[in-house]
Amino acid sequence: MKARECWPVLAKKAQEEVDAAMAVVVQIRQNIEHLQSRRQQLLDMYADYKRRIEDKQQQWHSMADTANHRQFMAHLLQLVERIDQDLQRTHHELTQAREAQQKADQQRIKMASLMEQDQHRVKVYQLKKDQKHMDALGITLFNLKT
Repeated sequence: MKARECWPVLAKKAQEEVDAAMAVVVQIRQNIEHLQSRRQQLLDMYADYKRRIEDKQQQWHSMADTANHRQFMAHLLQLVERIDQDLQRTHHELTQAREAQQKADQQRIKMASLMEQDQHRVKVYQLKKDQKHMDALGITLFNLKT
């Protein structure tokens, strides 16, 4: 009796699924970091333009300039809101990806356990077979002496 060849293959496949799930989680985390840095850039830009408007309020300027600045600032805020929505969606995707990773890891553990059980079963069978063979040799030697 020898170990079944299917368990190592299934264990390898389960490990590949875990690796793929981990790669997805890493990719989503990188996406979140990128979105957060873009959000911070937009907020910094908004603060800079707000400061510029406050500085220009002390000087004479046209209504068109003021309207353009305010419109640009409103546009920046809309972009920040859009990034916030993307962040919420991405956090949800991260949660789902982590769940998929956990399921894949559970499957990997299950396959590794089944492979170990099969190897143990084969080892026990081989030990019993060897013991029977040794017993048979012992009886034969005993019979030859008498």
